[in-house]
Amino acid sequence: MPEEIDEVEREESANTPILIKTYGEFWNPELVDWNNSWRLLGRRSRKGKDVNVYEERGVYVLYKDYVPVYVGKGDVTSIGYRLQGHRHSWRKGPRWDLFSWFGVVGLNDKDKLLRRKTGLRVTTDELIATLEALLIVAFEPRMNSRREKFKNAVRLYQSDTDRPADVVERLESIETKLEQLLRKSASA
Repeated sequence: MPEEIDEVEREESANTPILIKTYGEFWNPELVDWNNSWRLLGRRSRKGKDVNVYEERGVYVLYKDYVPVYVGKGDVTSIGYRLQGHRHSWRKGPRWDLFSWFGVVGLNDKDKLLRRKTGLRVTTDELIATLEALLIVAFEPRMNSRREKFKNAVRLYQSDTDRPADVVERLESIETKLEQLLRKSASA
């Protein structure tokens, strides 16, 4: 009987549209220039062109060491605006080190955000399938046997072209120190 239920769930989820149109998982806030407003950059592929999703609407999850610590929404204000506020917050800012976001607006064929729709009509099946998928992705429950996928959604990988200058300097400093250590160990 339980195997039959699992098979029915797989069929239902494969045939139900998901409301998520774009998403990014486990992005590093250190690679975002939070002082450069209105930019949250991702790419369709690791070497693709930058796509700005700052104005995307949807939900997001803040993590500390891959453990969810906060869930929020960007509806009236954008996901980028909400994340920027959390990053500058004295209370929440230092308490998260990764974030995932899930957008409902989507991209056009030129990789620009579509216009935000008002009065979106959603079926109960779409809403339930989307909620289930989001919860599985965000919390990765041990007993769920499948890794959820957002059918027809665009996954964006975090762009690193907008790194703040201090992050670039820290990375260069680390690389220099590493090279020095490697030279010392090679000569010893």
